Amino acid sequence: MAATAHEAAFRIPAPVLCERSTVLVALDSPAIPVASSCRSRLSDRLSVLVASSVDGGTAVMRDLQGDHLDAHETLSGVDMAVLLASEDSSAARAGIFGRIAAEAGATVAGIVLAGVDNPLRAVLAQMRRYCHMVLVSSGPDDLSEVLLALRA
Repeated sequence: MAATAHEAAFRIPAPVLCERSTVLVALDSPAIPVASSCRSRLSDRLSVLVASSVDGGTAVMRDLQGDHLDAHETLSGVDMAVLLASEDSSAARAGIFGRIAAEAGATVAGIVLAGVDNPLRAVLAQMRRYCHMVLVSSGPDDLSEVLLALRA
């Protein structure tokens, strides 16, 4: 809301309509059900993918139906890539897929599902290298709200 009548004169009275394509990348097995459950509550513009592996220099992803996709092709042209991790063992995938998304020109966000007793330091270190923003969440419940705030 505008603070004064003078400022209110510069407000645009129309809702922000933004056609953004967003990819939510689950970096480890426990992150997959969290990502897929939040997919059902959000826009059709949100794609949920799983970071699989790096084979011969090609980063491989798969969709929820199990179809394999090349990460370079998939992440080029998206507006935002959100990396979701819940285990420290996904640190290498966070670095690889974060770098690919950043090189493709996407806005890269990292969400780490961790508790106070398990801060997932290795994943955070990799995400900080490539992500424009990183959020450490105490649980999966707020993921949909975060994605809505990011206009995913």
